[in-house]
Amino acid sequence: MKTNNLSQWEKRVAVFKFVYSVLISDLSKEETIKKFELELKNTINDEYINTITLYFIENRSFLEQTLEKHILKNWTIDRVDFIDKSIIYASISEFKSCNVNKGIIIDQAVITAKKYGIENSYKFVNYILDKVL
Repeated sequence: MKTNNLSQWEKRVAVFKFVYSVLISDLSKEETIKKFELELKNTINDEYINTITLYFIENRSFLEQTLEKHILKNWTIDRVDFIDKSIIYASISEFKSCNVNKGIIIDQAVITAKKYGIENSYKFVNYILDKVL
């Protein structure tokens, strides 16, 4: 797949889908690195995608702790949908690893949540990212 034809949103979706597949499969860090090399680095090999994905791999624990701190008091992280977690983790990873405006990241995350998430999950994604970024 040639990345020069991918829009920034399509690149973000590629990262989101990768993060989702890692979370849903409960992969270890080592398994995640192998998956990254097979699915992204050796096929798409886009610097922007690689930067965000590597941040996610190296900082997954931090991302989980960050989400836990900001979810509703009567919720646990296990209650958060995998799609929402994936969008949030990918968005925080992009914000921390790339020089992108908070508003752009939140807007793109909301669009992604509306397309892939359950009804109204975009509101949760927006709420969390507005607090975290």
